[in-house]
Amino acid sequence: MVCAANYPNHGEDLKAKSILWMQTFQGKDDGLMETAIISCLNYCKKFPTIADIREAINLLHYEETTKPKQIGYEVKYDSNVAKRALQFARDGKAKEYMQSLDITELIVYAKQSFPDISPELVLRNYIEFMQGKEKEDQCFACRMQKQACEGWKFKHYLDFKTGYVKNEMLKCDKQVRS
Repeated sequence: MVCAANYPNHGEDLKAKSILWMQTFQGKDDGLMETAIISCLNYCKKFPTIADIREAINLLHYEETTKPKQIGYEVKYDSNVAKRALQFARDGKAKEYMQSLDITELIVYAKQSFPDISPELVLRNYIEFMQGKEKEDQCFACRMQKQACEGWKFKHYLDFKTGYVKNEMLKCDKQVRS
């Protein structure tokens, strides 16, 4: 009914279309179908076809599997966890933990900007390189999917005196697709 209200039907048999939709999507969740059809209403210029709805469902599934999991707002702050983390760092175990991390992918990423960088410098700048790698992965996903990133990426600058990396935000070469 919502689709019929938004598109002129020009004598089409909407009852037959709705029966075909029900047969095709009978195993799908009602909320998923409603969201997919609303998505089709926002982007389709013609009455949505089964292919349009399937594409919308696939995009919804892809977004659900790639988006980071959100922490609930109802999570209460536990001061004991903060105290244990502080004690962990004071006991010198943080350095031990950082040494145990597998950073091979991060080293490969860092060598794109700094070909001669050592694994020790990558560890020292772990957070900066992780942020850059996450943004690069989002930009790669943006080429495969509509608007997967926010249109920004990181540029790394290494201070040779201190050995620390500074991140600067740059506009990426994103192509806006409709």
